[in-house]
This record gives sequence, structure tokens and C-alpha cells, in this order.
Amino acid sequence: MRARLIIASMFSSFVLLIIVTHANAESYSFQTLVSFDNATVDGYSPTGPLTFDSDGNMWGVTTYGGVNGGGTIFEITADTHTFITQFDFGPASTSNACYSPAGRLVLDSHGNIFGQTGSFSNVVFKYSTTSHQLTVLSHVAGGPSYAGLVTDSQGNLFGITSIPPFGAPNQFSTVFEIPANSQQITTLATFQSDISPLVTDSVGNIFGVTGAGGTSNVGSIFEITAGTHNVITLASFDGSNGAYPGGGLAIDSLGNIFGVTTNGGASNYGTVFKLDAGSHVITALASFDGSNGQRASGQVAIDSDGNLYGTTLGDYVTNSGNVFKFDHTTETIIPLATFPFQSHYWANDGVVLDANGNIYGTDISSGSFRGGSVFELLRSVPEPSSVIHLLALSLFLPVLFRSKTLRMFNRRSH
Repeated sequence: MRARLIIASMFSSFVLLIIVTHANAESYSFQTLVSFDNATVDGYSPTGPLTFDSDGNMWGVTTYGGVNGGGTIFEITADTHTFITQFDFGPASTSNACYSPAGRLVLDSHGNIFGQTGSFSNVVFKYSTTSHQLTVLSHVAGGPSYAGLVTDSQGNLFGITSIPPFGAPNQFSTVFEIPANSQQITTLATFQSDISPLVTDSVGNIFGVTGAGGTSNVGSIFEITAGTHNVITLASFDGSNGAYPGGGLAIDSLGNIFGVTTNGGASNYGTVFKLDAGSHVITALASFDGSNGQRASGQVAIDSDGNLYGTTLGDYVTNSGNVFKFDHTTETIIPLATFPFQSHYWANDGVVLDANGNIYGTDISSGSFRGGSVFELLRSVPEPSSVIHLLALSLFLPVLFRSKTLRMFNRRSH
């Protein structure tokens, strides 16, 4: 009798293990939502991570094309994923020189969209989704940026410029601010190397990375204290923890900072790193090794469990990079989708997550026209009913075995 109960308990434990594995299992299906093959209507070369509004609609920009040839602002609706061109920028000959938008958009609660143009235009603009009018807020001095803008809780806007072409004056990159409800632009800081997209925390401190510099000249993480021009170098990369950081950062609820590098780590293919909020020490959480991706670039996204998501650029030979997940529990990098080399994907702006954990991103050069795309990785999890059935089975088996064993014992005793 005891042997039967032991067997029942072991089998029940095995079923419980299946339940845990099944409940945690997830899969992603890749699909293209928009292919920018009609350049004169839809635009082409979407740049920057997408931005969600309060209704779950996604907003982004194309740097080129559209009716006027100067790029577009587009929307993808939350319910049907319908693509809508909301605004066409004018050509380079327009009087306000506002064309070729690039990078991340910022949305406020009044239906206004703020962005920055790249190329040689380099202005900060405001677009009203109610009046469908675009206003140039400020002309930005410095080299063009393709990072876009970020904002704080007060509605202040922050952006960057790149180092101008060689021979131009002021050979440095900058971080600038445009206060809320203002068109006045202020330079907060200058750097001797190019910097990646910014991120702000809950109190308005600004964080970013330099692509070079630092104690080992392979990059650093900096902070600009809220309301000041004070630049603090928090930590430097040294190769073992990564080299040449190449994308936007993510901050968790404890103030820890996460990102990716294009080089360094165990295989020199880049790392997923963490900057500890307390010690300001950079730790390589995992290294890319070629099989799980290489040369990570772009914005990383973080979910409520602390898992990170992003994109890599690949090796240019067998693939054009991938979309990956860094599993917070196992501390491993998991490829979720690989872009075949012949498809010409160039997804260097990272990804964003919706409320259901679906992943969205852009690339600038896939498709038959090589105009780029918006892609989705649709997340699926096991049906709750199947987990419940397995749980019921695990609980019922010991009872069943005990009942049968007791009946057999009673028959033998008589």
C-alpha cells in the first residue's frame, strides 16, 4: 500500500512539474504589420521606436517619402492595426526647413505629438492630432540626431544632437531641453563622443550613454540631475562588461538601469548589462555569442517581471539580426525571431511592448521596395483551462490510488 502511495505522489509531483513548465511556457509569432512599399503615399524608412497613446494606438515616423517627399507621421490603430498617414512633411525647399522626421515621438494628454527631424533639417516640432497642424518649436544647433525626444512628468522635452560632420564648428554632441509650453531651447551638456537616446526617471533625472569615452574609451553611462546642468559619469565600460553601448536605456522600479552594447563581453559580440542603482557598478548580465545574436542596438524594453527585450543587427552574412528576450530568472538571452539576411532587415531602433506583452518594432530596409516595415511578435500563453485540468489531475491521483489500495486491502483482509 505504501509503495502505491509513493508512486502516486511521485507521479503527482511530475504532473505538477509539467504544470509549472506549461504555465510559464510562451511563444511568439512574427508578422509584418506594415510594409512601406508605396513610398509616395506611405513614406519609407521608419526610424525610432514606436510610441503608444492612451488608447493603445501606435505612432511613428518615416524619414523619407510620402506625398511631399519629406517623410510622414503615421498611426497604427490598436483594434484593427489599420495604417493611417496622419501628416506629410514638406520637401527640403520649404521655408521652415521641417522635413525628414526621425526617432521617438512624445505624446501629451492633449493630443499633441512632439518630435525631432534629422538629416540637415534638425528642428523640434509639435503636431496637433485635433487640428492636424504642425508647428516648428525650435531650430536645433548641432549635428542631426535620429534618436527623437523624451519627456519628464512636467512635460519638459529633452533631446540630443550628434557630432557635426568633420570640419564644421563645435565638434561635440549635446543634450538640450525645451521647457513645457515654451519654444526656448537650452543646451544642458556637451560631450566629446556621440550619445544614444535618453531616458528620464520619475523625478526628472536624465540618463544616457556615450558611444566612446569613459576610463577605457569604450563608452560610459551618465546622469544629468533634474533641473540642473550637472553631468555625472556614473560608470564606464571596460570591455568585459560591454563596449560601445548602442541603444536606449530602460529603468526598473528600483532605479536600476539596463541596456545593451554592440561589442565586448565573453565573445566580443556585445552584452546585456545592468547598472546597479546603489553601487553604480556595471554588470554584464549575459553575453551575445553569435547563436543568440550579436551587435545589439536600439531601445530595450522591460516588462513587469524584469525581462528585457531588444534587437540585434546580426553578422551581415547569414542573418540581419534578431529580436531577443533576456530572461531575468535564468539570466539567458533567448532569440525570439531571426531576420533572414536576404530579407534586408535593419532593425536598429529596438522594440516596445504593449499591455499584453506583444512586441513591436521597425526596420528601415526590408520589403520589395526596401522601404522598411513595422513588425509584431504576437505573444501567446497556455490556455488557463489546460493548466486547471492538469492541476486537478495532480490533486486527484493520490486520492484515487489511496482509494483503490484501501479497497484491495479490505478484500484481502476478508
